[in-house]
Amino acid sequence: MSTITNEELGRRRFQVLRDKAAELGLEKIRKSIGDLGEELSPNESSLIREVLKEIWSGVDNNVWESFSFTRLTHDDIRAILTVAKSGKNQKDAVPAMAEIMKKILLEKLC
Repeated sequence: MSTITNEELGRRRFQVLRDKAAELGLEKIRKSIGDLGEELSPNESSLIREVLKEIWSGVDNNVWESFSFTRLTHDDIRAILTVAKSGKNQKDAVPAMAEIMKKILLEKLC
């Protein structure tokens, strides 16, 4: 039987919380953008999920909780996804996309 260190447990907890937050954020975005939510390809959904994980990892929990994903528009999502199509590979595009989305979300705070 292998022993799991507290550090490993902490790392796994962080990943689970981050993944859950990103999935909930994506669900809210899909609902808010209506028909576009249904039009998002699996790759685009995956990219947005990765962007949300990147944002969640880099902001305080209170800031994350204050974001209103339902205020993102069709144009906001397309602007974010355009970065991925700018010739960068997806891994390199995610941080740039996260900065754009974070900026948009901060501008839309209540």
